[in-house]
Amino acid sequence: VEVEKSEDTNCFVNNVINMVLLFCILIVVIGFLNIDTILKIFAIGFDVKTMNLARSFTYVSILAVFFISLTNVFMAVLQLNYQFKQTAAIGIPFSIIIMISIVLASKVNIMYLPFGTLLAYFTQFVILLMSAYRVGFRYKPILRFNDKYLRALVKMGIPVIIGTSTTQINQIVDKTIASSVAIGAITTLSYAHRIDTLVQSVFITVMTTLLFPRITRLASENKMMEFKNKITESIIGINIFVIPAVVGLIILSRPIIVLYLKGEHLIKLQ
Repeated sequence: VEVEKSEDTNCFVNNVINMVLLFCILIVVIGFLNIDTILKIFAIGFDVKTMNLARSFTYVSILAVFFISLTNVFMAVLQLNYQFKQTAAIGIPFSIIIMISIVLASKVNIMYLPFGTLLAYFTQFVILLMSAYRVGFRYKPILRFNDKYLRALVKMGIPVIIGTSTTQINQIVDKTIASSVAIGAITTLSYAHRIDTLVQSVFITVMTTLLFPRITRLASENKMMEFKNKITESIIGINIFVIPAVVGLIILSRPIIVLYLKGEHLIKLQ
C-alpha cells in the first residue's frame, strides 16, 4: 500500500500493529482455553506422556505468536526502507539461542526448549523494533478499522492468506497423520520438508526480499515499462541460481539425505 506522507506511513504501520496484536490475543486466548482439544486434533497418535509434554510446550510456545507476527510487520517496514542487513542478521542470534536451549534441554530440563524458542523469537522482535525506530517508526495506540490503507491491505492480502493457509493446512494434516504412524515420524517429515525447501530458502526468498521493495515502488509510481523489465530481470536472475541448485540436489540427493538424516531417522526413511 503506497502511503504518501511519513506521518501517514507511521499511522498506517501502528494501525496494522494494533490490529495484529488484537488478532494474536484472540489466538492465544482460544489456544489456552482449548489446548487439549487442539492437541487431540493435531496429534492423534501421541500417548499420555507425550501429550502432557506437548501441552506444557504449547502453553509456552503459543506466546511466540506475538513476536512472530510483529517481527514480520517490522521486516516489511525495514525492507520498504531498503534496510536488509537487519532483517537478514536476526537469524544469527535466533540460531544461537535455539542451540543453547537445545543443549540445556538435554542436560538440565527439557522445558528450556520452549522457553528458549520463545526467547529466540523475542530477540528477533527486539532487534527489528530498534531498527524500525532508527528509520523513523514511533509507536502510537492507533486503531482505525475504517482506514482506507488497511482496507486496501486486507483486500490485497486475502488471496495471499488463502494460498499460505492451504500450504499450512497441508503440513498440519501431514504431521497429524505422521503422529500416528511411528515415533519420530514427525521429525523425519520435518527434516524432509527442510530439504525440499532448501533452494527456496537459500536463493528464492533472499532474492525476492531484495527485489520486492523496488518492484512495488515502480508499480505504485505507475512506471510499468520499468516494472516489467525488472520482473523479467528478476526471473532470469533467480533461474540462473535455482536451476543449477535443483540439478545439484537431484544428482546429490542420496549423499544429502545420508548427511542430513542420520541414525534411526535414516533407517526408517530407507
